Amino acid sequence: MMMCRHFDLRGIKKVLGERFKRFKSYRSRRSYWRKFGAAVFSALGVFCLLLDFISYICDGHLPWKGWGLTIAIIIVALSFAFIHTREKPLKTQYSFGTTIDIVAGDLFEQDCSIVVGTCSTFDTDVEHWIIARSSIQGQALDSLYHGDVARLDADIDAALKGIKAIGHINKKGKKTRYPIGTVAVLHPNDYRAYFVAYTDFDEHNTASCSIDYLWEALSSLWEAVLANGNCQPIAITAIGQGLSRMKPVLSLEDSIKLIVISYVLASRRTTISSDLRIVLRSEDYQTIDRVEMQKYLDSFQGR
Repeated sequence: MMMCRHFDLRGIKKVLGERFKRFKSYRSRRSYWRKFGAAVFSALGVFCLLLDFISYICDGHLPWKGWGLTIAIIIVALSFAFIHTREKPLKTQYSFGTTIDIVAGDLFEQDCSIVVGTCSTFDTDVEHWIIARSSIQGQALDSLYHGDVARLDADIDAALKGIKAIGHINKKGKKTRYPIGTVAVLHPNDYRAYFVAYTDFDEHNTASCSIDYLWEALSSLWEAVLANGNCQPIAITAIGQGLSRMKPVLSLEDSIKLIVISYVLASRRTTISSDLRIVLRSEDYQTIDRVEMQKYLDSFQGR
């Protein structure tokens, strides 16, 4: 019983610690304090109007005066601002029939189809470090296929049947190269997994990527989701942040914005999915400016 109680306390402590970190990171940005300040002055403006109106009704004689009134107004204004600027889920519902959420969590625990980034040769070998086991693709092998590389390869080969390769490369691992943006639609469980190629491997299995590659891959991805997804929700993580070597030119927030604008433009032509869920690790979620990111999501509303 004591061990169980100790375990529960540790769990509660961990949850509270995560919430405090998120609370602190949300309020550590200038964008938050600009929003907070605007809310305070908005509340003070409303009070000034009310007091002016009451003064007019009472022929210039306010029923309340002095520092007590001033302090009460300031406390109420600060309380209003604190409540008004509390952190809310990063989510926007659009008039063209879709919703975008940015959440903290595990991509492989989502109750929907997911997107997995891969290379143009669709390599799967983690034993010889051609694919890093810590990468999204490496995690997909463990989470979706329980480490069964042969089954994953068979599903990829079946999905790529009928897609024309663009050449071969002399390297370890798979040698057949497909166009950037090629999507292999797999069915490892009740949901689909969209393996989309957005990096190239050279002869030494060193990955390379570019903004053009990412845009092409995202455009092809939305077409594949439209053809196969039946407008069901889909989850994706930030792209270009791993071994694709894009971090120096593409920050985490830029990666999210690239996904968002690509998806929005595609969705305005036709509904791709009822909900695009961008899933970030908890530590990554805390690093983004959530106030500005919500503004970015909202900026496409009504356009």
